[in-house]
Order: sequence, then C-alpha cells, then structure tokens
Amino acid sequence: MAWETVSSRTTEKGHWQVTIQDTNGIIVDGVDTGPTYTDLVAEGEPWSLLEANLVLAREWVRYVYASAVLELLRRLVVGQEPGGKLYPLTQRTLECLGEAPAAAVPHVFRAFEIKAATFLGHGPQLFCCVGCGRQVESGVGFDPLRGGLVCGACAVEEGEAQRLSGAVLGTLRRWLRSPLADLYQETADRSVFRTASALLDRFMKTHWDKYDLRTLRAGFTH
Repeated sequence: MAWETVSSRTTEKGHWQVTIQDTNGIIVDGVDTGPTYTDLVAEGEPWSLLEANLVLAREWVRYVYASAVLELLRRLVVGQEPGGKLYPLTQRTLECLGEAPAAAVPHVFRAFEIKAATFLGHGPQLFCCVGCGRQVESGVGFDPLRGGLVCGACAVEEGEAQRLSGAVLGTLRRWLRSPLADLYQETADRSVFRTASALLDRFMKTHWDKYDLRTLRAGFTH
C-alpha cells in the first residue's frame, strides 16, 4: 500500500491537499483478478468526478464532505465491490452535495455513509431488535456492538444500549431509506443531528477497523 495525495484549489481555502490510501490489485494464486472497485478509485475516477462538480470547490463545507465521501470508499471497500451500487451512489452523492441547501449537506453525507455500509452488507439494523428479532417502533435503544436497535427487554438484559428518542430514530431511518434529494428539506434540529451522527460514528468505528475520516478532522480544523 501507498499514500496518494490529491490536490485541488478551493475558493475559500486556496490550495488544498487530500491524502488517501492507495491499494494494489488483488492477486489470487498468482493470477490478477482484474480491475476492482478500489483499483478504479486509485486510478482517480472518483476524483475526476469531484473535479467535475466545480461548485464543490467553491464552498469549503461541500468540498470537505465530498472529499470525505471518497475517503470513506477507500476505507470501506476491499477487493471487488459487491453489487455494483457504490459507484452510482457516489456519483449521485457528489451531485447532491453540490446542489443541496447548505443545511442539508451534512445530512446528505450521513445518508451516504449509512447507505454505503448497508450496500456492503454491514449496515445497522434500524427496524427490528437485533436481540429477539421483533419489529420495534418506540422505547428502543441502539447498541453499536450488536449492530443496531434493541427492544426494551433486550436492552435491560444486555445493559449496553443507548436510549433513542423517536426523533433520532426517525433521522437515522431517513438517512437509510430516503432518496438523497428528499433530504434537502431535512429539518432535524442540531441536537438530534449530533446525537444521530454520534451513534452512526460509534457504529462505523465498531464494525469498520479503518473508519477514521481524516478529511473531516483536517477540513474542519484547517
């Protein structure tokens, strides 16, 4: 593996560099398996998509979130991407990050995260209890280690779940199920957004060893 630095020029911050991890192709029994999704990323295809959406370079917050979308792919996808859904999702996410109202941009990014994890088979369970399998709507907790919602009875038994309000659960479900453009009118208040984001972060860090988005940390402290 190597580190690849991609440069761009933004209106607000001038010259900016984003560093992503580069990977080689997969070799199985001495035979190259051919181009994989990670290879396509390494060759710069998604970065050309980022450059094609010039509005992203004019507004710093949009640019940082768009860069984080591509970094997330680098960290989540290993080998051949199953299902072929992530590339069109990435395209659409970058488009939406460029055109969404400013207040909706963080919601679009969080929706990308949860949808990408779900496409890869490791998304959170947000409709049924991960303990007993019962469908739940209220009085639930969220257990990142176990993978999602737990009902009241299972939460008492395990004792590790964080209680969820209806507003936070509704926000997580909208991120998962709603088309990205439908989030343009997202009205969740800041405390609800922060709580839902923190839960999603805990889930991602628990289930993805490489989840640590440097572009977000660097971009919002630069």
